[in-house]
Amino acid sequence: MEHLFVYGTLLSHFNNNALNAVAELMQYEGQGKLKGRIFDLGAYPALITSADEKDDVQGEVYQLASTNKVLATLDEYEGDEYRRELHIVRLEGGKQIRCWVYVYKPLLDNNVIQIIGGDYLAYIRNKG
Repeated sequence: MEHLFVYGTLLSHFNNNALNAVAELMQYEGQGKLKGRIFDLGAYPALITSADEKDDVQGEVYQLASTNKVLATLDEYEGDEYRRELHIVRLEGGKQIRCWVYVYKPLLDNNVIQIIGGDYLAYIRNKG
């Protein structure tokens, strides 16, 4: 089975049409953390990976029942700005698994705000 790590508008808190279209093919596995940083792009966040131990991005991990269908749908949703990559994600209990993650491709300019703490949902709630 393959897994997907989501950290932004694909989180279960949001009513996302792309995710809703494939929700029956995904089983929630738990909360996870990925080594990276996220940035506020306005309507959605951008993730870049990091090797720095203090850089954690919070998200949800899903087991995929039909990897090809789920990823094809989400690839279309994410568009050209994101590249799908495999990365190690740590689940709450400490277990590490390889997950598909959407990583931002373009270079970020210096004016983009980093989401400190790596938790997009907490950031949106506090911003709001």
